[in-house]
Amino acid sequence: MKKYFYLIISMLILGCQNEGIKEENHENKIEHFYQYSVLAGLNNSNFSGDLTIKELKTKGDLGVGTYSDLAGELVMVDGKVYQVLETGEIREAPLELTTPYVTTTFFDKDASFQEDQLVNYEKLKEVIESKLPSKNYFYAFKITGNFDSVICVGVPRQEKPYTKTLADIIPERPQFKAENINGTIVGFWCPYYVGEVTLAGFHFHFISDDLKTGGHLIDFESSDLLIEYDEIMRMTFDLQDNELFRQSELKPNQGYQ
Repeated sequence: MKKYFYLIISMLILGCQNEGIKEENHENKIEHFYQYSVLAGLNNSNFSGDLTIKELKTKGDLGVGTYSDLAGELVMVDGKVYQVLETGEIREAPLELTTPYVTTTFFDKDASFQEDQLVNYEKLKEVIESKLPSKNYFYAFKITGNFDSVICVGVPRQEKPYTKTLADIIPERPQFKAENINGTIVGFWCPYYVGEVTLAGFHFHFISDDLKTGGHLIDFESSDLLIEYDEIMRMTFDLQDNELFRQSELKPNQGYQ
C-alpha cells in the first residue's frame, strides 16, 4: 500500500514538472519578430556582439544576420544556423560564435502559394507585395524551389578597431553565383515605419541544399518556387551591452536603407 502511495505521488510530481516544461517551451516560442541590436548600430560599425548562436536558437528557428567582425553571412533555416564565409565556404555555425545583428522568429506558416511563372528577385518582390494581407505587419518567409540562376554576396571580415561603415564595405562584398540549383530563401518583410531600427521592406538570404552556395541574396531566376509566409504582429529587440555600442554616435544613412 505504501509503495502504491509513493508511486501515485511520484506520478503527480512528474506530471506537474512536465506541465511546467510544456508551458516554458510554449512561452519561449511565442510568435514574434526578434532582433538583436538595431540596424543603425550595424550601419555605424558596431560589428561586435554578445549574443551567441546557442542563445540565438532560443529566439527562433528562421533568421538572417551576420557574425561578429562581419565573419560571414548568417542564414538560419529549420533551426540550423549556417555561416557563409568570405571565401564562399559554408559551415554550420559553432554555438560559441556571436552576432552583432540578427533577426529571427519561430516560423509558423500562415499561408503559401506556388509561383510557376519565370521571376527574378524584383519580380518576386512585386508578386509577394501584391499578396500580403497588410503592409503594416511583419512577415517571415521560407521560399523553396529550383533556381535557374542565383547571385549572392558575402561580406569581407573586419578587424578592430573598425574604421569602415557598412556603406564603405558594401561595394567590396564578394559575389557567389550558381546555376540550376535547389535551395531555400529565408528572410523578412518589415514595415516602412520601422526606420533605422531594422531594415524596411525585404531582407533575404539564400542557402543551397548542397551547402555550396549562399549569402545575402542579390538576384535569381526561377519558375519553380513555393512561397510560405508567417504574419507576425509583435516585435521585440535587445540592444548590445558593450562599450562600443554605448559610445557610438549612430548617424543615419550609413549603410542599408
